[in-house]
Amino acid sequence: MSTHELSSIMLCLHPPVAIIGHTLIFIFTISLILNSNKQKSSVTSIGILAWLFTFFGLVTGIIWAQLAWGSY
Repeated sequence: MSTHELSSIMLCLHPPVAIIGHTLIFIFTISLILNSNKQKSSVTSIGILAWLFTFFGLVTGIIWAQLAWGSY
């Protein structure tokens, strides 16, 4: 890694957002297994949050790669 990748603001944004997204996917999956018919609204809200954080993790990763390496 060059200093450009390490000095980018995306280093502070992308990894935490991606980790939160993956953690929420794990929590969502466990919630689906444990609450088969109960509390569907809480499971749905966890699923929506997981989707949003995973999406923003992907977008911030794309932006970080563009800033760090440019395009062809």
